[in-house]
Amino acid sequence: MKKGLDRRVSTAAKRWRRLACHLLAAAGIACLLLAALGCSPPELRLPTITPNATIPPVPTATPALVVVVTPSPEPQATPTPMRTDTPTPPADTPALPTDAPALPTATPTMDPVIIAEVTARALNMRAGPGMGYSRTAVVQQGYRMTVVGRNAEGTWLQVCCVDGEEGWLSAIYVDLSQEVDGVVTSVDAPGPPATSTMRIVIPDLVIEAPVVEVGWQEVEVQGRRQMKWDVASFAAGHHSDSALPGQAGNVVISGHHNIDGRVFKNISLAWNDGDAELQGDGVTMRSNALDGQSVYLYDSAGKVFEYVVEGMYKMPDRHVSEAQRQRNARFIAPTTEPILTLITCWPYNSNTHRIVVVARMAQ
Repeated sequence: MKKGLDRRVSTAAKRWRRLACHLLAAAGIACLLLAALGCSPPELRLPTITPNATIPPVPTATPALVVVVTPSPEPQATPTPMRTDTPTPPADTPALPTDAPALPTATPTMDPVIIAEVTARALNMRAGPGMGYSRTAVVQQGYRMTVVGRNAEGTWLQVCCVDGEEGWLSAIYVDLSQEVDGVVTSVDAPGPPATSTMRIVIPDLVIEAPVVEVGWQEVEVQGRRQMKWDVASFAAGHHSDSALPGQAGNVVISGHHNIDGRVFKNISLAWNDGDAELQGDGVTMRSNALDGQSVYLYDSAGKVFEYVVEGMYKMPDRHVSEAQRQRNARFIAPTTEPILTLITCWPYNSNTHRIVVVARMAQ
């Protein structure tokens, strides 16, 4: 009897111990979950087992109690926002300037190379800065050269090069890529020649005058662009694109007849309508009033060349068509033979017509 009682007590004690183990395991899991959640676990009171206590009657066939612990879902960690506090600068930090300093303005620099482009139809390049110097080459319109110097007045430019040789051009008849103020004055410019100018002498007409070089300019006449030759004052003007005295080609010289020295006045007065003949174009008249007279040209070196007049012509030049102006210009066209062409206006008290004298170099 006593042994049976002892077995029942031992069996009940084992059941209570298993129950306590399950409860401890459940409590441990709960503590871990609470720890993950940051909570303190509730105090767990375990039943006190008193040995030798009166054991109540054991019920029959009571199944063992199994405690099932369902784990709670693991909470998702909430991200902690980053601090956005703007750091406060120390009290002694200097304040930034409110006005930014102005950026320096770039100063344009001049291109060290200055290009001269010839605008005259043909321009004489000379050995020095002036008409009195010998011609070293003839430069055609559009030819481009480098400016390497100038004279003190800036009226003549030293350029490079034609056939490897430097020379001088009149600044009037070139276009420059930029101003030449920064170009140094040439220190090796040759001195003036002994004879600085050409001269023209017509003994029968009592004409003797210096000859200077002239060019042309573009003008607008009745809405049309035309090239107009300059006329020298108090001198005859040698067209810059024409031949020089004594050379093969057409030497073209013009002069005023009633103003600024009137160097060709007596040529204009020599015209005589009474002996003039109308030419085939129906406009040009020819006179033999000066035929056979001698014209003498002196070059810059003083050498003289004689030309003999072969004809004198008159043609209208005011309020004429462009076609007529082109026909009038045939007298100043280049030639292969040594010809001299003199040009002035007519009549003496006006300038409605042109007078042209054509002479050939004497043999």
